[in-house]
Amino acid sequence: MKNRYSRKSILCSEKYYGRGFHSPGGYEVLDLLFKTLELDNIENVLEVGSGLGATTHYFNKYFGAQVIGLDLAGDMVDICKKRQTFEMGVGPQEHLDIIYKTFKICVK
Repeated sequence: MKNRYSRKSILCSEKYYGRGFHSPGGYEVLDLLFKTLELDNIENVLEVGSGLGATTHYFNKYFGAQVIGLDLAGDMVDICKKRQTFEMGVGPQEHLDIIYKTFKICVK
């Protein structure tokens, strides 16, 4: 499991699942999910466990939201930072209670 989050493994998974994704789903699933939720007026989004940033990118592109993505896998964050225009960071997810109170939507 240690190598699952190595740069090589991450990029290999992304080739299989699609750009920005490290697991199954894809933009079709995001479309279905967020259309079902009928979200509007989203200004700020925090995504915990954001991986390569596909969902954070989706919120930014389709809702115009300011997005912060957090992930514990340093290589994921490095790859995402090189591609995205939004804020990405690495940190312990269990200490984010104060951040959760700041955002209207937190995706985990």
